[in-house]
Amino acid sequence: MKRRQPQEDFNPNSLNATLARIIAAQEAHGNEMRQCFSETREELRVIKEQAFKTNGRVNLLELWRETSKAKLAGLSMGLGAVGGVATWLAGILLK
Repeated sequence: MKRRQPQEDFNPNSLNATLARIIAAQEAHGNEMRQCFSETREELRVIKEQAFKTNGRVNLLELWRETSKAKLAGLSMGLGAVGGVATWLAGILLK
């Protein structure tokens, strides 16, 4: 026959009860921190993705601006040359 252990009364101020409360609070805090870090990582992923898209758009705009400047410079040179030839011809014809 087994001998039964005497049953102890629960003492909410005992060391075991206090440690159990501390461990439960620590686990809850750890879960909150993991959730917070997970949300932060997700938000950073979205921001990084949007930054790559924005950088691509900005690069295209900068390229467009530079090619537009080059085209404008070429057009100006062409018009200048045409104006020079027209002035030269007008000088010859009006003498």
